[in-house]
Amino acid sequence: MDVDSFYQCLSFIEVAAKNGGEINKFLPVVGTLLGTTVGFGLNQLMSWLKDGKARKNKRDCCYEDCQELKHVCEEAIRQMSVFAGSLVEKVRPTSHFLQASVTLPLLDKYYPDIAHTFSVDQRYWIKIIQRLVNEINEGLGLLLASDDEKSLFRISKYVINLEVALTEAHKLCAYFDKGAAFSDYVGERIYEELGVNRELVLALEMLRDNAARNNTILGLPS
Repeated sequence: MDVDSFYQCLSFIEVAAKNGGEINKFLPVVGTLLGTTVGFGLNQLMSWLKDGKARKNKRDCCYEDCQELKHVCEEAIRQMSVFAGSLVEKVRPTSHFLQASVTLPLLDKYYPDIAHTFSVDQRYWIKIIQRLVNEINEGLGLLLASDDEKSLFRISKYVINLEVALTEAHKLCAYFDKGAAFSDYVGERIYEELGVNRELVLALEMLRDNAARNNTILGLPS
């Protein structure tokens, strides 16, 4: 190695040493930045996972309330058919197993926060379900307060109006649960599924026809 090459090597080593010193100065800063970035990312990930779990739990609560309403409707529909069977015989219904009112506590509490996570159709059905719950409660109130009502014809109208609201709410709860409407939900199928006696189904139909013809079919006491 000649003298010039030797001095070039020394110069390279000196520069490398200086640069290494500068890099060493920045290593703690770079490490801090990387640690902060990784920590922030992990916090964001944990927050996202936590929010996702909370959202799922709220959705489950909404489905749970609709399932509960569906079961309440089923029991009340059976009761309406029993009432109809008595009324067509011109007998006042005397006993029942009806709830005083229907509520959707979980849906009312959580749905507003997560409405955007449901489909357009599901949001539409929920709006109608909430309206129907008001109609059901109004109908229950009228029916349960009819102990002193003399007009069986008026009571029959309470029964058929409540039955309409109950069957519609039952249908929409089924739609909401499945996430889609299905065309095989028709007429008397719900009564078949609930095991309602055919004679009681016909009694409901007779009450409807009688109401439509202003009591000219059955001539219920009015």
